[in-house]
Amino acid sequence: MEQTKGERLLVIRAMPDSGMSLGKALLHAGASRNLYYYAKTRRTVSLDPVVTEKAREIAVKRPTYGTRRIAAQLTRVLGTPVNRKKVQRVYRALDWIEPSKRKREIIRSSDKAGSHTQLRSNSSMLVITRLFGF
Repeated sequence: MEQTKGERLLVIRAMPDSGMSLGKALLHAGASRNLYYYAKTRRTVSLDPVVTEKAREIAVKRPTYGTRRIAAQLTRVLGTPVNRKKVQRVYRALDWIEPSKRKREIIRSSDKAGSHTQLRSNSSMLVITRLFGF
């Protein structure tokens, strides 16, 4: 049975107490030194309140803008470069990021396969017939 990373660490930490060297304990547990010494640290980046407020204003005015376009608008408005990742961080903090949709969810039609939908242009008598045969 394969041991999880946490179980291996518990075994490794208990072995040197019994007089075994760290190298031998790692060898017997089948783990690397990297697993023993590595400690995850989460990077904390504080949000710039000016960027957050301006991004919120633009997003309220233009709800269809994505993070890249809002970053471009912020760069224009603030006069300093604003990275799209910074805007994504702001969106994540405001809980505005939604999971991306699949093509099937975007192109949803109540029509059955084989039926036609007609779109008429206001400027001319152009009729576009589209077949939904997904």
